[in-house]
Amino acid sequence: MRILLSAYACEPYKGSEPEVGFQWALSLSKLGHEVHVLTRKNNEIHINKYIKENSIKNISFHYFDFSPFFLKVFKGKKNQYPYFYCWIWQAGIYFYAKKIIKKIKFDYIHHVTFASLRFPSFLCLFGIPFIFGPLAGGEKIPNSLRSKLNFFNKVKELIRDLHNKIIRYSPFINLTLKYTSKIFVNSESTKMLISKKYHHKTEIMLAIGSEDFNKSEENLNKSNKNKFKLCFVGNLNYLKGLDLVIAVVDKLKNKIDVELKIAGDGPLKKKLSRQVNEHNLNDKIKFLGRINKKELKNLYKESNLLIAPYLRDSGGFTILEAFECSLPVVTLNTGGPGIITNSKCGIKIDIKNKNFKEIVDEIFFKIYHLSQNANELNEMKKNAILRVKDFSWIAKAKVIYK
Repeated sequence: MRILLSAYACEPYKGSEPEVGFQWALSLSKLGHEVHVLTRKNNEIHINKYIKENSIKNISFHYFDFSPFFLKVFKGKKNQYPYFYCWIWQAGIYFYAKKIIKKIKFDYIHHVTFASLRFPSFLCLFGIPFIFGPLAGGEKIPNSLRSKLNFFNKVKELIRDLHNKIIRYSPFINLTLKYTSKIFVNSESTKMLISKKYHHKTEIMLAIGSEDFNKSEENLNKSNKNKFKLCFVGNLNYLKGLDLVIAVVDKLKNKIDVELKIAGDGPLKKKLSRQVNEHNLNDKIKFLGRINKKELKNLYKESNLLIAPYLRDSGGFTILEAFECSLPVVTLNTGGPGIITNSKCGIKIDIKNKNFKEIVDEIFFKIYHLSQNANELNEMKKNAILRVKDFSWIAKAKVIYK
């Protein structure tokens, strides 16, 4: 089949949205489809580098962006407005794609990034079967955990809640949904943002995936007998639940020899450093900053658990990455992480009707229990490598194009 893929974010060597776009292109090509990718021009350098280093078949990339002046006006000097620009870009590629569609007959057009229900796609108007998603956007931080947010972030979440409520009334989103053949969303909460008249053609599928691999790597507890090692990976922002992480380590330090390594950077770095000092945790918590993929893999392999109590996350790439290295995960039963993680490969904390302290106490108790039960922990590590195979990109592509 010939597939035209709409991937605003599409880039190798990165995670999050860019990885989603690029992995869809690779996976569809591996299945033998002829793939044409519409993406931004600023992705071209890294894509060309990857193509030179790897044998890529059946993929053609088509790059579109507005003029430098337009970019400066609508994105700002430091890329302040990527979401607004993405919306404008969706309109622009309609006219750009017209030229491609006149030359090439496509069986499907498929929108994959941004993987958010907030953006319409006008490519549905060409009369070619159109696939929308998987898309996210319905996740929300429980009210019981919003008390720890500052005023600005509380307002930000409130605006997001209001935006979600009006999605079903958006004329452009409804236009896209009306002319879409199949809609995929990451969760039931995202599905509920869509008008019920479109539910008959809507299915649930996580918006992220894992690379296919045959060889499993069991990261059994061999060298961590004296120290229990935790790691956190991600942007240091208010969505990642880092207040929970530090509070848990503060409780654990009185029971076991615990160490936490934090890989990532972000706006909360200074605040977190102050918290670490205030709780006398400098010898327990180390900030690694941003690290490359090789260093990240080594971090997963030397750790006993990934602690990832994300307050709102539609996907959870770090969890899949950890599972690929046989590393169990501690997370909250919400969003993508709550879907990916089960009791066989990690700890999943239900947070409904629980306050901050109750959640901290439960995470603490379950981590402490695992630290005292090496056999149970190793069983989770064995199951983690099995769990990640349920989310392979190839398997997802087969479901969509069955």
